[in-house]
Amino acid sequence: MRTVIVYIEFVFRFALAYAIYLIRIWLVIGAAMLLWMLIGMLIPAVAQTATVYGPDGRVQTRTQTDSRGNTTIYDASGNVAGRTTTSGTTTTIYGADGRKAGSVTQK
Repeated sequence: MRTVIVYIEFVFRFALAYAIYLIRIWLVIGAAMLLWMLIGMLIPAVAQTATVYGPDGRVQTRTQTDSRGNTTIYDASGNVAGRTTTSGTTTTIYGADGRKAGSVTQK
């Protein structure tokens, strides 16, 4: 009977130690993920791209936005179709030839 109790106590202590070990691992992983998210919020955004497809599945336009929020728009052939720049609350739109086509101010 004493042997069974010792064995149960051993199994219980092992299970408890293993559970604590797993909790520590998950705490470290959670802290690392939180740190990764915080770093991601503090570092300025890098260039982002987006592709618009037509109903036939072919590329219609592509856009590329830099870290300052300026966007270059490309047509299906990869030629520059236009650009936008943002300064404060005003976004200025330029045509493929580089001339100002208009601007939009956010209120």
